[in-house]
Amino acid sequence: MSCFRPEGRGGRNAHLQYSPYVRRALLKGVGSVVVNEDLREIEPLAYHFFVNFAKDNDL
Repeated sequence: MSCFRPEGRGGRNAHLQYSPYVRRALLKGVGSVVVNEDLREIEPLAYHFFVNFAKDNDL
Protein backbone atom coordinates (compact mmCIF):
# COMPACT_ATOMS: atom_id res chain seq x y z
CA MET A 1 0.00 0.00 0.00
CA SER A 2 1.83 3.07 -1.20
CA CYS A 3 1.64 6.47 0.38
CA PHE A 4 1.36 9.84 -1.24
CA ARG A 5 1.52 13.47 -0.20
CA PRO A 6 -0.20 16.09 -2.36
CA GLU A 7 2.24 18.58 -3.88
CA GLY A 8 2.59 21.87 -2.11
CA ARG A 9 1.55 20.42 1.23
CA GLY A 10 4.36 21.55 3.48
CA GLY A 11 4.28 23.01 6.91
CA ARG A 12 3.85 21.54 10.34
CA ASN A 13 2.46 18.14 9.26
CA ALA A 14 4.62 17.70 6.16
CA HIS A 15 5.92 14.37 7.48
CA LEU A 16 2.45 12.79 7.28
CA GLN A 17 1.60 10.71 4.23
CA TYR A 18 -1.65 9.01 3.35
CA SER A 19 -2.65 6.07 1.18
CA PRO A 20 -5.14 6.77 -1.60
CA TYR A 21 -7.03 3.63 -0.46
CA VAL A 22 -7.37 4.40 3.25
CA ARG A 23 -8.43 7.74 4.67
CA ARG A 24 -9.52 9.16 7.96
CA ALA A 25 -12.98 10.64 8.26
CA LEU A 26 -15.43 12.07 10.75
CA LEU A 27 -18.75 10.21 10.41
CA LYS A 28 -21.61 11.48 12.56
CA GLY A 29 -19.06 12.98 14.94
CA VAL A 30 -17.06 9.75 15.29
CA GLY A 31 -13.44 9.51 14.16
CA SER A 32 -13.30 6.78 11.52
CA VAL A 33 -11.14 5.09 8.93
CA VAL A 34 -12.61 4.56 5.46
CA VAL A 35 -11.08 1.74 3.42
CA ASN A 36 -11.61 1.78 -0.35
CA GLU A 37 -12.88 -1.62 -1.49
CA ASP A 38 -10.41 -1.53 -4.41
CA LEU A 39 -7.75 -2.35 -1.82
CA ARG A 40 -9.12 -5.92 -1.72
CA GLU A 41 -7.88 -6.50 -5.28
CA ILE A 42 -4.73 -4.37 -5.11
CA GLU A 43 -3.37 -5.44 -1.70
CA PRO A 44 -5.42 -8.32 -0.22
CA LEU A 45 -3.27 -8.67 2.93
CA ALA A 46 -3.73 -5.01 3.83
CA TYR A 47 -7.46 -5.22 3.18
CA HIS A 48 -7.84 -8.31 5.36
CA PHE A 49 -5.76 -6.65 8.08
CA PHE A 50 -8.30 -3.80 8.28
CA VAL A 51 -11.28 -6.16 8.20
CA ASN A 52 -9.85 -8.44 10.89
CA PHE A 53 -8.76 -5.50 13.04
CA ALA A 54 -12.31 -4.13 12.94
CA LYS A 55 -13.80 -7.53 13.82
CA ASP A 56 -11.30 -8.22 16.62
CA ASN A 57 -12.02 -4.83 18.18
CA ASP A 58 -15.80 -4.86 17.70
CA LEU A 59 -15.65 -1.83 15.43
